[in-house]
Amino acid sequence: MKHNRLVWAVLLTAALSVATMTACDKGTPEDTTAADSTPVTGEVTTEAATDVPTEKVEVTLTVKDQDGTPVTEVTVSILPESGEGESATLTADGEGSMKVSLPAGQYVVRFDVLPEYVLGIDTPVTVAVGMEPIALEVTNNTPNGSVERPFFINEDVTTITVPAGATYNFTLFGGYNRTLTLTDAGAEIVFNAETYTPNENGEISVPIVTESPRDHAYFALTNKSGEAREITLTVMSAPGSMDNPIAIAALGEAVTANVPQDGMLYYRWTATAAGKLTVSSADTINNISLNNLNTSQVSDFTAGGESVSLNVSEGDVITVIVSVIGGDKQAETQPVTFTLSMGE
Repeated sequence: MKHNRLVWAVLLTAALSVATMTACDKGTPEDTTAADSTPVTGEVTTEAATDVPTEKVEVTLTVKDQDGTPVTEVTVSILPESGEGESATLTADGEGSMKVSLPAGQYVVRFDVLPEYVLGIDTPVTVAVGMEPIALEVTNNTPNGSVERPFFINEDVTTITVPAGATYNFTLFGGYNRTLTLTDAGAEIVFNAETYTPNENGEISVPIVTESPRDHAYFALTNKSGEAREITLTVMSAPGSMDNPIAIAALGEAVTANVPQDGMLYYRWTATAAGKLTVSSADTINNISLNNLNTSQVSDFTAGGESVSLNVSEGDVITVIVSVIGGDKQAETQPVTFTLSMGE
């Protein structure tokens, strides 16, 4: 399936490090006592001071997923908790392991780059003598069609191979006012607890409606046949939706929009000349604006019975957005009639 996203998130951090490395042996001071106890007059013996070595700890980190498989595509930083001191950036080897020597103290381990760029996840660790290796476990969130890890659909046409008898779960981005269709006599779709089966032509059509254009839709597809099948899912926005606006063929003709209650209808017109485009309506419930997709200019709303205008150039693509501000609140749709005209 196209555009499967590989998303990882940190689930659990365990304890940490480590074997001790001492930069040098402090040793045993030499016995400077004379063979006899007779003091030596007039001589002073001075021992050179011995530098105390900086003690470091070899830190071992291992990153694995929830199945115990080493994670090799991962980079982490180990940073001092205080913000001052030594730090290190490490990349896991083929076993998911990394090693570094650091002074004992308090640190955080940060996953700088996980697949799909999960950033800034900090794990506190204490680097100290005699501690065990740090074990970090991450959860693989790669979509696999399960309820917990559904496939994502964010394009009009998606083709996927479904094993015999298998059920795959999907998330449809922006499912508001769209229709999901497929042609396969052995398929079945469940959406909003309703089951959709093929008609006599082997077609399934599922109206996808969510509360908001920002909401996602979730559905399950089952291959009920006895063999693996390649199934194509097609998502089409309903006519008049933002992704599928209704074309306006000519200026000056009255257009009636049956606007869904608490919704919008979208129309589109391409300017054939430069000038001032005006939308007007005599309906007092109308709420219409013009949006120039080429220049990102948007007019005010008509706010009921008024007209608004927008300067356009030849070739500009204009969206007419129609909603309502009143009328029968119990009706599923409300009609608004408008016209487009062009002036100098």
